[in-house]
Order: sequence, then structure tokens, then C-alpha cells
Amino acid sequence: MNEETTLKQTSSAETVTKEGYGVLLSQARESKGLTIEQVASQLRLSPKQISQMETQDSNAFPTAVYTRAHLRGYARLVGLDESLVVERFNQTIGLNETDPKKFVSQTSQGLTAHKTEVVISNKKGRGLTYLLFALLVLVVGSTGWYFYNSYKAEQQAKQIAIEQAMLAEQQRQAEEEKLRAEALKKEQERLEALKAQQEKEKALLAQKEREKNRPLVATVNGKHQVVLFVPEAGTNAPKISFVVKEGSNNKSWIGSYDEMGRLVFNKTLSGGQAEEISVKLPLRLSFGDMSIVSLTINGRPIEFRQQLQKAGTRHLIVRAKK
Repeated sequence: MNEETTLKQTSSAETVTKEGYGVLLSQARESKGLTIEQVASQLRLSPKQISQMETQDSNAFPTAVYTRAHLRGYARLVGLDESLVVERFNQTIGLNETDPKKFVSQTSQGLTAHKTEVVISNKKGRGLTYLLFALLVLVVGSTGWYFYNSYKAEQQAKQIAIEQAMLAEQQRQAEEEKLRAEALKKEQERLEALKAQQEKEKALLAQKEREKNRPLVATVNGKHQVVLFVPEAGTNAPKISFVVKEGSNNKSWIGSYDEMGRLVFNKTLSGGQAEEISVKLPLRLSFGDMSIVSLTINGRPIEFRQQLQKAGTRHLIVRAKK
């Protein structure tokens, strides 16, 4: 079959087929959102060859055998039925594979670089020719099978690489989630510790406030002396306030002596009167009528009347608490 006859058959087949194999490939590629360059990279072909397959250009590959092999690979990539694409290709070139002579003739077109005229004079020469053609077809088929297996192995390797990358990404995300959980746990522990510290400080402040408002109690020592120890004396000269209970007949003398026995404060207060002194400790306080006098040191009330009465004295010794 010569080239002119082949072109006529191709034109006739194109008019019969509604959608050629090129249209099927192009539509399937576009439906998957792939570009010609992406398909060419996957199939290890040039973008020009991909474009020629979609436009059904017979010059894309040297023989129909190579064209079929690459059409099958293209069909698998875009999810088409390989047999349907090959069938449309066969219709395009007008090839009937049930006719062995026509199949061998059209399949082997372009395999030789030049034509050699051979005059066969006997049956032995014809048999040798058929044998050479069979070997040639076998070589071409083996080559196609080799490329197909190579492509399949490459695709499997790519799939394995993708799965390993996905697994690595999952492990990375799991590690990040673990680190976030640990950081959140540490932050919660820090907040709980801070809250506990604040509660502790609050309790200490409340305790100090209670201690501040709690009356100081004088004690009686073995010498029948009433002694008052003042905590947090500071400069050792606390502020001492005297208040005489209101009443027209209430009156009391109050005296204060330093540690050398010298009188440093001497005053008589009437009912409702108050006086405040600041005297360095230790000191001794004396009262004319201690039953009507209220005493505070640094703002804290002092309980001393019952102790004075019990000791049978009107003197109160004030010392700084060590």
C-alpha cells in the first residue's frame, strides 16, 4: 500500500469517526486540569509530540507501533480506555489488524532508512524474508514492552515516593501536635502555680491583717511585773496612744519612764481626752487609774488591765520583741 492510498484511507476514516483519538485525549487531559507540558513530563516526551498526538499528526513517531505504545501510555495517564484510543487510531490510519499482510506492511512503515529491492526467485528466499520481518517485529515489540515496563516501574517508584512523603508529613504534624500539647500543659501548670502563689500571698496578707488588728496581750513574769513585747517595733520608738474613757468624773495620771528610770512623759488626762507619744523602747508606763485608760501601740490595741490587777501593780513594762 503506497503513501497516497494511506492518506486517502486516513481521510475517509476521519469522516467516519465522530471523535478521533486526539480529541478524546485532549478532552480527558483538560478534564483533569493537566497542561501539555505536564503530560509531556509524565510520559517523557516533548510537548510537540503530545500536541501532535492530540491533533492526530502522523509525523509524531516513526512507526505505528511506537504511536500505539505512546497512545496507551497517554490513555492510562488521563484515565481513558486504552483499547478505545488504539481502536480510534486504527480507524484513523484505516488499518484492519485481522489482515496479517496489511498489518505487517503498515506497522513496519518507516523502520528502514532506505528501501532495497530484492528479487526472490524461489520459496527459500521468501521464507527468509518472512523470517527477517518476524524478527524485526519481535525486536520492536520487545522494545515497546521494555519501555512499558520501565514506565510502569517508574510510576510505581513515584507512587512509593509520594506515599513516603505523605507519611513523613503525617509524622511531622503528629510531632508538632505533641509539642503544642506539651507547651499547653506547661502553660497550664505555670498558670496553676501562679494562681497558687497568688492565693498563698493573699492568705499571708490576710493573716498579717488579722495579726495587725489582733490585740497585743501583756504577760506577768516571775517578778510580778507586767511585760508587753511589741513585734515590728521598727525604729524601736513606736507610737503609743492613750485614750481616757469619756465621763465627767473620769481622770487618770499617766507617766512614762525610759530604761534609765527618767520620767519622759507626765500628764493627767480627763474623760474623752487622748494623747500620743513616741518613746524609744524599752520603757515603763504607770497609770493613776488604769481601768479607764485604753492603750494602743502602732495602731494595735493592748490588753493589760487584768494582768495589772492580777500582779497588783499599775506599771506596764514595754519591750521590743526580738
